Amino acid sequence: MKKELLFTCLLFLITFSIDAKPKTLDPIATMAQDVTICPGNSATLTITGTPNCTALISVDYGFPNSVVVNIGASGIAIFTTPILHQTTIFTLERVTEFSTGISTTLTGVTVTVTVVPNGCTTVLTNSPAGPNSMISCTPGECRTLTATPTSVPSTASYTVSSIPYCPQAAFTGLGNTLIDANNDDVWSPSIALPFNFSFFDQNYTSCQVGSNGLISFNPQVSPGVCNWNLYDLNIPNTDIRTPKNAILGVFQDIDFRTAGGQSPAEVSINWTLTGTYPCRKLIVNFYHVGQFNCNQTNGLQTSQIVLYEISNIIEVYVQNRTQCLAWEDGDGVIGITNSSGTLGYVPTGRNTNDAWTTTNEAWRFTPSGPNVTSSVRWLEGSTEIASGLNATVCPTQTTSYTAEATYIISGVPFTVTGTSTVIVAPGDETQSPADLSVCYDASGSYTVDLTANDTTIIGAANPNDIEIYYFTSLTDAQNVANPIMNPTTFSFTQDQTIYAVVMNVNYDCYYIKPFQLTILTAVGAPIGISPQTLNEGQPLSSLIVSGQNIQWYDAPQEGNLLPNSTIAQNNVTYYASQMVNNCESRMTLSARLAILVQLNLANGGFDSNTFNFYPNPTSDILTLTSNLADVKLDVFNSLSQKIESRILENGANTINLSNLAQGVYLFQLSLEGKTKTYKIVKN
Repeated sequence: MKKELLFTCLLFLITFSIDAKPKTLDPIATMAQDVTICPGNSATLTITGTPNCTALISVDYGFPNSVVVNIGASGIAIFTTPILHQTTIFTLERVTEFSTGISTTLTGVTVTVTVVPNGCTTVLTNSPAGPNSMISCTPGECRTLTATPTSVPSTASYTVSSIPYCPQAAFTGLGNTLIDANNDDVWSPSIALPFNFSFFDQNYTSCQVGSNGLISFNPQVSPGVCNWNLYDLNIPNTDIRTPKNAILGVFQDIDFRTAGGQSPAEVSINWTLTGTYPCRKLIVNFYHVGQFNCNQTNGLQTSQIVLYEISNIIEVYVQNRTQCLAWEDGDGVIGITNSSGTLGYVPTGRNTNDAWTTTNEAWRFTPSGPNVTSSVRWLEGSTEIASGLNATVCPTQTTSYTAEATYIISGVPFTVTGTSTVIVAPGDETQSPADLSVCYDASGSYTVDLTANDTTIIGAANPNDIEIYYFTSLTDAQNVANPIMNPTTFSFTQDQTIYAVVMNVNYDCYYIKPFQLTILTAVGAPIGISPQTLNEGQPLSSLIVSGQNIQWYDAPQEGNLLPNSTIAQNNVTYYASQMVNNCESRMTLSARLAILVQLNLANGGFDSNTFNFYPNPTSDILTLTSNLADVKLDVFNSLSQKIESRILENGANTINLSNLAQGVYLFQLSLEGKTKTYKIVKN
């Protein structure tokens, strides 16, 4: 099942309509460029296009996977995405005019909203419909689930990278735990971590915050003295005076006291634990802090340190850091260092002696040692159905599956799960299209409205859920490519198969429904003999003609259509056509059947004579009685071919029809220039 509905058509077409209307420009639209946002935010996309249209935008992640946006009279629409937590691609697939219903299918018009990834460990489940959902258009149809667990390197080493400035929490909050900063240079009490944290390949369950902008995994006396002096020593450094087994962000001599104006009243050093397993975070904030000796004169210092569960990623967000050149040469550092000081990592330009100032920047310290041991298994409910990265499932109803990844980090096991939901669509609720036929035309060119099948196909389904496109080949229908652009005036010259693709827009499911276009066989003129004799006052319907749905005209071509109740006139020729499968014989431009009418104007013996035929219908022997002698009998078949002639005697005449094929025969009786015609049926 194709999940991403992308037609490979031209961006726009300039066409001439069949009825020679002025050429018109099909509707078009574009979307603005890619954008990057922080997790948990929305993005604003601008769609520019033909005024008074609707734009269909598909989404590569989640369900539902499409949205319709109205482009008003200004030709500009603003679309605000839902809150996003991962990178998502929005594709402009089609634009449709309100008034005419004319649509243009677009390709390659996409916008990628990149969501800055946080340091959480996840198990993504990918599929054509999006990372966390799949769609099955037929109950029992199989799908292959794929798990992509986040790689978790060991913390034997790290890489340092610059990341977008997206702090993971507010710098202050009512739920945050404050550290007493009435005294300068102090350590917080021990903070019990709700998760095991690996740092330089050692497992820790607690840490302490130093009021000079750092976290230490070495036990410290609280509120004992937190070192403040960098001694102009770059990190890493084995000098006993430099911080060890610590995260520095930003480590500098800051002063949280307010009594002497060192910091403003809103100053805060605090920490909080956020999130749920397996993505809990310890967040430590240093907010609006003055610097020792400079106090508030050179700006307030604000930064944040984040520790992630399982991934053991460390992030440092710096809203503002300025040097206090009046103290310690303005030293400050961002980095991490192991317990001996022999190994450490510092962003370029952010070491002790780099003399740096910055605003709104962020750094990530990502473990880069060998990947830890991990394994994956798949569960349906609590039942294991497969192991490894892939699992094949064939649900008959919407079902969720769990991919469970287990990691062993510094000797501690962790389990992370991801969910893949196979959404089973209700199936094809539409009907089969009807075959369409056209009457033969000598020109050899035909036009038909394919959309006449729309109502038939939709049936009892909700028309708002259905879109229908028509294709001339099965390959195009299967690839949903090159749809017929003008289905209401489709031209063809021979019998052919048309493929309707019926799409359920809610589930991105499509169903192929073929039907036939047939050029009906040319309808010839009806059969009859001429002349024929009627009595005065008899209508045209009394004339004996072999055919279907006989129509009478007063001319061999064009002319006026005459009602069957028209009273026949003497010595007037009338012209008959027939209608077969709603196709009239005159449409072939062939001659109509011409029949000369002669009326019985006198009361001679022939006119008043009654001729009897029995039995009629008959299977072999027909008896014809006449009160006259020497009456000529001519027998004609349905093609007006004379097959027998004889002279009748007065009284009963026996006629053997056993050698004739079944069908209708015309018996024409004539005497002295007058005729009468009768229809005989042979069984």
